[in-house]
Amino acid sequence: MVDESLLEYVRAMLATGASREVIVAQLETGGWTAQDAVEAFTALESVPVAKHIPAPEPEPVSVPEIQPQPAAPLFVASSAPASASEPLPQPFIPSTPQMQTMPAPVLPANSRALVVPMIALAVVVLLAGASAYAYLREVGPFAPMVYTLGSATTAPSAASTTPGR
Repeated sequence: MVDESLLEYVRAMLATGASREVIVAQLETGGWTAQDAVEAFTALESVPVAKHIPAPEPEPVSVPEIQPQPAAPLFVASSAPASASEPLPQPFIPSTPQMQTMPAPVLPANSRALVVPMIALAVVVLLAGASAYAYLREVGPFAPMVYTLGSATTAPSAASTTPGR
């Protein structure tokens, strides 16, 4: 008689697609003998295996067609006076949902202490960014200086750089 746990293991390994050689090697490392593995394979081969039987095709179901019904009038005017025993129809007033208010979130005391340093950090980052922009674009205090003496500039002019004059 083959051990049931051995049969379950071999069944599971065969279901994963492992070869017989791999299963025998793993059983031998687990303490089983090769003869135990052969007996397990023989026992599994002698057990009839249920073959896959396809499911029958579902039969079509007929659904009755729904015929549209004319809408009943909401209010019918009649020339006859309403009797005292007949109640008057009440107008439809949709209910309005009540608005629920949520309390304002309360920040912990330690997070309120961070507000001022965070604003200061934002101002410093803004000033550093503006300074870097002015430096790279050479605008504002970083613009190139043009030195003048009276009305003449010291920058070289096209007339003075012409050779031979």
